Amino acid sequence: MYTIDEPPGVYVGSVAGDPGPLERKVVMPGFASVAYVPDLRSEGGHLLFARDGSLYAQPFDIDSFDVRGEPVSIATEIGNTTAQEPSQFSVSRTGILTTVAATLSAVSIVSRGGGVLGMTGERGPYGTMRPSPDGDRVLLLRAEPGGQTFELWLMDLERGTPTRLTNHQANAPFQAWSPDGSAIAYSSNHGGRLDVFNVYTQRLDGGEAVAIPPSNNRFQSVSDWTPAGIIYGERQSAAVQHVWLWPAKGGEPLPLVSSPYLNYGATLSPDQRWLAYVSNESGADEVYVQSFPAARGKTRISTSGGSSPTWGASGRELFYNTAGRGLMVVPILPADDQFAYGRPQLLFDLRTISGFRGAALWWPARDERFLVLRPATENASIHLTFNWPTLLD
Repeated sequence: MYTIDEPPGVYVGSVAGDPGPLERKVVMPGFASVAYVPDLRSEGGHLLFARDGSLYAQPFDIDSFDVRGEPVSIATEIGNTTAQEPSQFSVSRTGILTTVAATLSAVSIVSRGGGVLGMTGERGPYGTMRPSPDGDRVLLLRAEPGGQTFELWLMDLERGTPTRLTNHQANAPFQAWSPDGSAIAYSSNHGGRLDVFNVYTQRLDGGEAVAIPPSNNRFQSVSDWTPAGIIYGERQSAAVQHVWLWPAKGGEPLPLVSSPYLNYGATLSPDQRWLAYVSNESGADEVYVQSFPAARGKTRISTSGGSSPTWGASGRELFYNTAGRGLMVVPILPADDQFAYGRPQLLFDLRTISGFRGAALWWPARDERFLVLRPATENASIHLTFNWPTLLD
């Protein structure tokens, strides 16, 4: 049993082979931390999961993989699972339940050395963060009550009060700003199918969301909006994703990265000469750079895992985070017709934050600082419940 985010849900599948999309079964939709616990008093067991701030137990048929009956609340003050933070609980086979109260996230201002200089704006159940080109606003992915859907909110960093942008009762995990900051692009499954995410654009002056062609039944994840157009990934299969450019002047989408691997998170340098992206062609997610618009070879930048490549505003630095959640910086060296760069260097540790693959959780800001989506509470109490099955009686 496992949870994935594309589309979000709890699934069950065989470990005897590689289960395809038709061989796995949905146990419940939406992000959820779950635990199956065998019943110590009889045959069968229960599925434990969080919903609306409470932890529930529901009978689960281990043969048919179906939930039975009605869920029963066994603990309160449990956070809803989001892409940013799973609900924190653990249960032993001897009947001991451990729970940790949820911590909300906040946009933090962090120095180049990793020191937290302060927090800005309201705390909330945020999953991603994307600052505007001018750095005055930030686009936030916020979990709705119940934790099953995620909507986009806009927050002015000076005032600190978020305002709702979307109300699709769906999910919008990937976003990008237009170059002038007047509109946003985002991937959403509000078209009707939970597993189909298309790219939409929406003006911030009250315009409606418009799907950019070609809308189809595949998973599309937007990663950048540049003067050249909108860059997005499109799944070809469970293990292959290509990177495309939807030209600003219209026409057919142009392929940017078409290798038979999982390629995502592509972003264009400020001078529009270089495309940074993530690929798992080596067996692990690593950051690569290739020329743009014509792909004349590629250069691997990261050395021990990398994701979320982000260019500095000047184009003289490229940032990314490692698999161990360290924020790295790569100096970009002057060169005429080739990509020249220095040795990647660790800036600071990101271990206190986590998110789904491709989530925007940090961003270079002004004055050598960074905006980082961090837990608003560093320490949380741990609660123990002994013999929790008696709560079902």
